[in-house]
Amino acid sequence: MHLKWPGFNEKDSVVIELAREDFCLAKTKVDLLGDIFTAKEELHVTLIGSELGVILQDKIKHNKSILQLLEKTFEAIDWSFKQTGPIHVLARLKEGVIEKSIILLIEMHGVTDFYAQLRTLGLTDPETPVPPPHVTLYTQNCALGIGVPGSEVLKRLTIKTLSLNAFSELCESVT
Repeated sequence: MHLKWPGFNEKDSVVIELAREDFCLAKTKVDLLGDIFTAKEELHVTLIGSELGVILQDKIKHNKSILQLLEKTFEAIDWSFKQTGPIHVLARLKEGVIEKSIILLIEMHGVTDFYAQLRTLGLTDPETPVPPPHVTLYTQNCALGIGVPGSEVLKRLTIKTLSLNAFSELCESVT
Protein backbone atom coordinates (compact mmCIF):
# COMPACT_ATOMS: atom_id res chain seq x y z
CA MET A 1 0.00 0.00 0.00
CA HIS A 2 1.78 3.10 -1.24
CA LEU A 3 0.63 6.48 0.01
CA LYS A 4 1.20 10.13 -0.78
CA TRP A 5 3.34 12.10 1.68
CA PRO A 6 0.85 13.46 4.25
CA GLY A 7 3.03 16.38 5.35
CA PHE A 8 3.49 17.84 8.81
CA ASN A 9 0.31 18.66 10.71
CA GLU A 10 -0.37 21.58 13.06
CA LYS A 11 1.24 19.62 15.91
CA ASP A 12 4.50 19.28 13.92
CA SER A 13 3.83 15.53 13.52
CA VAL A 14 3.41 13.29 10.50
CA VAL A 15 0.57 10.78 10.76
CA ILE A 16 -0.69 8.01 8.53
CA GLU A 17 -4.48 8.07 8.62
CA LEU A 18 -6.21 4.71 8.91
CA ALA A 19 -9.81 3.81 8.13
CA ARG A 20 -11.86 3.43 11.30
CA GLU A 21 -13.86 0.61 9.69
CA ASP A 22 -10.65 -1.48 9.47
CA PHE A 23 -10.77 -1.82 13.26
CA CYS A 24 -13.41 -3.45 15.42
CA LEU A 25 -14.36 -0.58 17.74
CA ALA A 26 -17.35 -0.43 20.03
CA LYS A 27 -19.97 2.12 19.03
CA THR A 28 -20.41 3.12 22.67
CA LYS A 29 -18.07 3.52 25.62
CA VAL A 30 -16.32 0.37 26.82
CA ASP A 31 -15.59 -0.91 30.31
CA LEU A 32 -12.19 -2.52 30.68
CA LEU A 33 -11.60 -3.89 34.17
CA GLY A 34 -13.72 -1.14 35.75
CA ASP A 35 -12.36 1.76 33.69
CA ILE A 36 -14.62 3.45 31.12
CA PHE A 37 -12.97 4.34 27.79
CA THR A 38 -14.24 6.21 24.74
CA ALA A 39 -13.48 4.99 21.21
CA LYS A 40 -11.39 7.38 19.11
CA GLU A 41 -13.16 8.92 16.14
CA GLU A 42 -10.00 9.29 14.03
CA LEU A 43 -7.38 6.55 13.84
CA HIS A 44 -3.79 6.94 12.71
CA VAL A 45 -0.20 5.84 13.15
CA THR A 46 2.13 8.61 14.25
CA LEU A 47 5.18 8.27 12.04
CA ILE A 48 7.01 11.39 13.22
CA GLY A 49 6.19 12.86 16.61
CA SER A 50 6.25 16.57 17.36
CA GLU A 51 9.76 16.62 18.87
CA LEU A 52 11.40 15.07 15.81
CA GLY A 53 8.99 16.99 13.57
CA VAL A 54 10.30 20.33 14.87
CA ILE A 55 13.89 19.20 14.26
CA LEU A 56 13.16 18.04 10.71
CA GLN A 57 11.19 21.18 9.83
CA ASP A 58 14.10 23.29 11.06
CA LYS A 59 16.41 21.35 8.72
CA ILE A 60 13.93 21.92 5.88
CA LYS A 61 14.00 25.69 6.52
CA HIS A 62 17.76 25.61 5.92
CA ASN A 63 17.62 23.21 2.98
CA LYS A 64 14.34 23.00 1.01
CA SER A 65 15.48 19.84 -0.84
CA ILE A 66 15.07 17.85 2.39
CA LEU A 67 11.29 18.06 2.03
CA GLN A 68 11.49 16.46 -1.43
CA LEU A 69 13.74 13.72 0.04
CA LEU A 70 11.17 13.03 2.76
CA GLU A 71 8.32 12.92 0.24
CA LYS A 72 10.22 10.63 -2.14
CA THR A 73 11.33 8.34 0.68
CA PHE A 74 7.82 8.11 2.16
CA GLU A 75 6.11 7.46 -1.17
CA ALA A 76 8.54 4.65 -2.10
CA ILE A 77 7.68 2.64 1.04
CA ASP A 78 4.95 0.01 1.40
CA TRP A 79 2.72 1.13 4.30
CA SER A 80 0.68 -2.08 4.54
CA PHE A 81 -0.06 -3.27 8.05
CA LYS A 82 -1.45 -6.19 10.04
CA GLN A 83 -3.29 -6.02 13.33
CA THR A 84 -1.09 -8.29 15.41
CA GLY A 85 -1.32 -6.97 18.94
CA PRO A 86 -0.72 -7.07 21.74
CA ILE A 87 -2.95 -4.46 23.30
CA HIS A 88 -1.32 -2.09 25.80
CA VAL A 89 -3.19 -0.07 28.38
CA LEU A 90 -1.16 3.09 29.01
CA ALA A 91 -1.44 5.54 31.88
CA ARG A 92 0.21 8.78 32.90
CA LEU A 93 -0.43 11.61 35.33
CA LYS A 94 -0.71 14.96 33.54
CA GLU A 95 -1.57 18.16 35.36
CA GLY A 96 -3.10 16.18 38.24
CA VAL A 97 -5.32 14.04 35.97
CA ILE A 98 -4.78 10.34 35.30
CA GLU A 99 -4.93 9.83 31.56
CA LYS A 100 -5.25 6.38 30.00
CA SER A 101 -5.33 5.01 26.50
CA ILE A 102 -5.66 1.60 24.90
CA ILE A 103 -3.34 1.01 21.96
CA LEU A 104 -3.04 -1.83 19.48
CA LEU A 105 0.44 -2.69 18.26
CA ILE A 106 0.46 -3.37 14.54
CA GLU A 107 2.98 -4.83 12.15
CA MET A 108 3.96 -2.04 9.77
CA HIS A 109 7.45 -2.62 8.37
CA GLY A 110 7.33 0.75 6.62
CA VAL A 111 8.02 2.54 9.91
CA THR A 112 11.36 0.76 10.40
CA ASP A 113 12.21 1.22 6.72
CA PHE A 114 11.42 4.94 6.90
CA TYR A 115 13.62 5.51 9.96
CA ALA A 116 16.46 3.52 8.38
CA GLN A 117 16.23 5.86 5.38
CA LEU A 118 16.19 8.93 7.65
CA ARG A 119 19.45 7.69 9.25
CA THR A 120 20.98 6.93 5.84
CA LEU A 121 20.10 10.45 4.65
CA GLY A 122 21.66 11.93 7.79
CA LEU A 123 18.34 13.39 8.94
CA THR A 124 18.30 11.54 12.27
CA ASP A 125 20.92 10.24 14.66
CA PRO A 126 21.53 6.50 15.00
CA GLU A 127 20.09 6.65 18.53
CA THR A 128 16.81 8.31 17.44
CA PRO A 129 14.12 5.90 18.66
CA VAL A 130 11.78 4.26 16.17
CA PRO A 131 8.19 4.63 17.36
CA PRO A 132 6.47 1.27 17.83
CA PRO A 133 3.78 1.10 15.13
CA HIS A 134 0.48 1.34 16.97
CA VAL A 135 -3.04 2.71 16.80
CA THR A 136 -4.79 4.34 19.75
CA LEU A 137 -8.24 2.77 19.89
CA TYR A 138 -9.72 4.09 23.14
CA THR A 139 -8.95 6.92 25.55
CA GLN A 140 -9.88 8.16 29.00
CA ASN A 141 -9.30 11.80 30.02
CA CYS A 142 -7.12 12.41 26.93
CA ALA A 143 -9.07 12.61 23.69
CA LEU A 144 -5.94 12.46 21.51
CA GLY A 145 -4.26 9.60 23.37
CA ILE A 146 -0.79 9.29 24.84
CA GLY A 147 2.27 9.68 22.62
CA VAL A 148 4.65 6.71 22.35
CA PRO A 149 7.82 7.86 20.58
CA GLY A 150 9.85 4.73 21.38
CA SER A 151 9.89 1.31 23.04
CA GLU A 152 11.32 2.68 26.32
CA VAL A 153 8.39 5.08 26.69
CA LEU A 154 5.99 2.22 25.83
CA LYS A 155 7.47 0.10 28.65
CA ARG A 156 7.31 2.98 31.12
CA LEU A 157 3.66 3.90 30.38
CA THR A 158 2.20 0.36 30.08
CA ILE A 159 0.12 -0.73 33.06
CA LYS A 160 -1.39 -3.81 31.41
CA THR A 161 -0.73 -5.89 28.29
CA LEU A 162 -3.38 -8.11 26.74
CA SER A 163 -3.63 -10.36 23.71
CA LEU A 164 -6.23 -9.40 21.11
CA ASN A 165 -8.43 -12.31 22.26
CA ALA A 166 -8.14 -11.45 25.95
CA PHE A 167 -8.94 -7.82 25.18
CA SER A 168 -12.06 -8.78 23.21
CA GLU A 169 -13.28 -10.96 26.06
CA LEU A 170 -12.68 -8.31 28.75
CA CYS A 171 -14.03 -5.33 26.87
CA GLU A 172 -17.73 -4.82 27.47
CA SER A 173 -19.81 -2.08 25.86
CA VAL A 174 -21.65 0.26 28.19
CA THR A 175 -24.11 3.05 27.52
